[in-house]
Amino acid sequence: MTKDFKFIEENLTFIIRELQLQCSGSETWLPDGMMSYAEQVAQIEGFACDAGEYGIAYESMVSLIEAVPVKLSGKAAIKLLEIGLLFGFKTELKEDGDFDRR
Repeated sequence: MTKDFKFIEENLTFIIRELQLQCSGSETWLPDGMMSYAEQVAQIEGFACDAGEYGIAYESMVSLIEAVPVKLSGKAAIKLLEIGLLFGFKTELKEDGDFDRR
């Protein structure tokens, strides 16, 4: 595992732990047809920690945070920013094209 991948996985794991603490009560904010908050966080953890799919985990995390009013500590917010800076994109969505520097 390269230094960047290790750094990214550690940062994702830190943020996932914060998201897991907010599972109760988050369901009321989800749009119809969306997986439950707990399922989404578990899926993100699987992408990051089990499959090593850091880009998918990051995109899923950004999408979840945009859809659900969660609270991240300053430390977690900086870790999310660091991941985004390393990847050079926000999501693959057309409307996020301004943030893509790949």
